[in-house]
Amino acid sequence: IECINITHFLQSAGLTGLKNFANNCYMNSILQCLNNTEPLVKEMTALNKHTLNHHSRSKGRVAQEVIDAFRNMWSGEVRVIKDIFKGTAHQDSNEFLIILLEHLHEDLNKVTEKPKVVVDAPSNVWDPSYVESGEKAWGEFRRKNCSVIQRLFYGQHKSTVICSTCNHTSATFEQFFNLFVPIPSNQSGVTLNDCIQLYMSGERITGWKCPKCKTERNATKKFDISRLPPILVIALKRFTQEDDSWLQKKENVVYYPLEDLDMSKFTVAGSEQRYSRYNLYAMSIHSGTLKSGHYRAICKNYKNQKWYLFDDQIVEPLQVQNVKNNSEVYILFYNA
Repeated sequence: IECINITHFLQSAGLTGLKNFANNCYMNSILQCLNNTEPLVKEMTALNKHTLNHHSRSKGRVAQEVIDAFRNMWSGEVRVIKDIFKGTAHQDSNEFLIILLEHLHEDLNKVTEKPKVVVDAPSNVWDPSYVESGEKAWGEFRRKNCSVIQRLFYGQHKSTVICSTCNHTSATFEQFFNLFVPIPSNQSGVTLNDCIQLYMSGERITGWKCPKCKTERNATKKFDISRLPPILVIALKRFTQEDDSWLQKKENVVYYPLEDLDMSKFTVAGSEQRYSRYNLYAMSIHSGTLKSGHYRAICKNYKNQKWYLFDDQIVEPLQVQNVKNNSEVYILFYNA
């Protein structure tokens, strides 16, 4: 990740427009969404450069630039020029979000050295419920990863593969910080729940080597969430490719709740979730086509609790009715 200068046009604290340099509206959209993520902003702006991980790929530079940007965007100054990112070779806000969160996690990770092998395992390590619930996998992940990004954005899902021949079941646990959900095809009145359900229901796979059959078999792969994060990011698969055709954009209107998104129905049966109900606070939206499109952000200012449209350097207030079921929504940010 390289750096450029971005000019901030500040109207009021937290309402800073970002100038568009070289078609970087996709970056501006994501930065505005993150700048309205209250616990992230508060914790990062309280850090100093000595607490950053200078052994990461960026030597802590990415986190420092975001910290500086957050401070300036909430400072109340009239005009600020700071360094920020370019050069990711992507022009998609979801891809940029993934790259940025990965770099921030590395820069803020307090675990800078590979943990030693644990000789004395926890007393419950052989308890089947401890393994099957995903607690073992989550504990191993936490031993290597400890940052504000991990605490706020990371969840864990259970991937279950079922052999179509012998019904043998194999389960693994994987961490996520972004649910990338498909939009049902040829269906009107699509809801966000429909998209999440389609993602969870999984897919049929071929060539899976069944441990019981000892050969490759067809199988079904499905997901359940074993741990939900405080900040839930859901991206819609707007851009799809069929056969050898160009990427096509799905223009379906997806109906999403502003309040009380209930994720408990998508969790592992019997699991206890600290977080399960969410309220929307930010969106990255996309208009136009993949080649000639434009990214903006709709965010709820966490201080005055009002909604705003961030269109590069232009910031405009929005009525709540204009936030509901926006046909251009691409990425939704929910907090518990």
